Amino acid sequence: MANKLILISSGGVFSSALMNHLSSALAMDYKICVTPSDFTIEDHDYIVMIDYQTVKAVNSPWFEFFSPYNSHLKILLLDYPEQEPLDVVSNLSNVCGVFFSSDSLDILEKGIRKVMDGEMWFGRQLVGELLQLYKRKSGEDAPVKRVKISPREIEVLRCLAIGCSNYDVAQKLHLSENTVKSHLFNIFRKLNVKNRTQAVSWFNNHYSV
Repeated sequence: MANKLILISSGGVFSSALMNHLSSALAMDYKICVTPSDFTIEDHDYIVMIDYQTVKAVNSPWFEFFSPYNSHLKILLLDYPEQEPLDVVSNLSNVCGVFFSSDSLDILEKGIRKVMDGEMWFGRQLVGELLQLYKRKSGEDAPVKRVKISPREIEVLRCLAIGCSNYDVAQKLHLSENTVKSHLFNIFRKLNVKNRTQAVSWFNNHYSV
């Protein structure tokens, strides 16, 4: 389970107040990073909350910076405008949740707890839009026969497609959560996708739930 919150933002009083509140409510340590030089990776999982305004620029230094750390991070986008294009969401790996400008602090806390438990936090409409965006970007998917997916990996994908967390998958398939994570790593590698949303998009194009 993630044990540290990191906020990537431009800093300021609001950022400090937000993180003090979340740290107290969730009993987690926190850190605020204003530039990539403030960010260090250690031997535990992080939940990284990114203020959308900090990364929305096409030339943001954060995009390239995150790539080496994908396996360690769970990324949440904060203060995302509801009418904004979804390019930032789709271009960052391991986005586990999106919180819109209109979301309350209670919603943010609830979403973080879900992500801490291995789940994701997306509205149903947002999931649909992300899937459509990924399809447009990826074009035609590779034929099934060119991707060697095992029967067990198909079972894992089937669980993801109905919204299961890692814990849920483990319970349904009588596996350990570490084994589920290993299957997900192999699935992402075989399908050449970055996250669960893209893996589910591939599955929905080739199999029925």
